[in-house]
Amino acid sequence: PTSVEDFVDFLSTIHRMTGELPDLEEKVGMVTDFYKLMEENKIKVMMSEYHDFQRLIPTLTQLKASLNYSEGAKDEIAQKFVAQLETNIGKLNISIAELKQKIQHPIILSGESQLCEVLDFLQGIQNEVDRLSADAAKFGEYQEILGVPVTKYEELEEVVSDLTLKSKLWTTFNDWEEITAQWKETP
Repeated sequence: PTSVEDFVDFLSTIHRMTGELPDLEEKVGMVTDFYKLMEENKIKVMMSEYHDFQRLIPTLTQLKASLNYSEGAKDEIAQKFVAQLETNIGKLNISIAELKQKIQHPIILSGESQLCEVLDFLQGIQNEVDRLSADAAKFGEYQEILGVPVTKYEELEEVVSDLTLKSKLWTTFNDWEEITAQWKETP
């Protein structure tokens, strides 16, 4: 694996395969029993199928060895990806801090601002908040899988709350303008 995402997928695959291994071993045992029965009863089997069967046990053994090796090496490898994840979280926190400053932009705070411009500006911020929230959730999942404490993004929650209030204010102002215009046109 070369990235945190790849390593998390790698860990998930190891976990899934380790869980499925007993069932797989049971199925291989059943196939082995069937081949023994066919041999005892002198039932002919196509040579290509028999060769596939002969490769089955070594393949299962190789799979178990690979899983054991991966299971043993994952803790050693994990430290590299924990550090990479911490770097990504640091970058995310910087982006959140920048967004917190952006939400204090004078265009939002001035009653003289053009309504359409403010609503577009707030929508742009909402798009950034959605992206950062998705990253925060993804990083939290990665932290859980890697077994490290999950970071709380309180500053992101503050930004979401502040954005929600400002968006409601400007949306309500927009609604008021539309309703007032309709009322003035009514005879």
